[in-house]
Amino acid sequence: MRLQKLHIQRLTNKTKVILCFGLLMISIAFCSLNYLKSNPSPVKSVFFENAPLIQLRGTLSYHTFAGPPNYESITQGDMPEPAWILKLDRESSQKMWSNPITQYTREHFPGLVGDDSVQLAIDRSDQEMSSFQGKTISIEGFLGPWETYHVHTPFLLEVVNIHEK
Repeated sequence: MRLQKLHIQRLTNKTKVILCFGLLMISIAFCSLNYLKSNPSPVKSVFFENAPLIQLRGTLSYHTFAGPPNYESITQGDMPEPAWILKLDRESSQKMWSNPITQYTREHFPGLVGDDSVQLAIDRSDQEMSSFQGKTISIEGFLGPWETYHVHTPFLLEVVNIHEK
């Protein structure tokens, strides 16, 4: 009988240790979450090295461009290349073109200067994006040159956040 009581007492102490350890781990997890909330890590671009995070505003539209092999005509056999395009308002167009990332394009392709459209690189579905189609929206993203990616506008905007205005 005495041996049984001792075994139960040991089990109870072991359970207490396990519970205390579990509570300690939960406390550490909550402290970590609170730290991460107050000190968010900066978002980094997937496509571009040292790309500026910029906020642009404009009207969203969906276009289908002619793709490979000739990039001329879908009806003549080129593959369709669908793309979401943001037609920038005047202020955002000026903001984009005055950004240092656009210097190479301004110097080597002066005919493109003033183009007020930017193609979007998105990780959202077409269904989600279509809810913004034709609306004025504000997009926060990384601005990159067209030379690094196959696009139909002078620059590509890797989308981080979208807000309807």
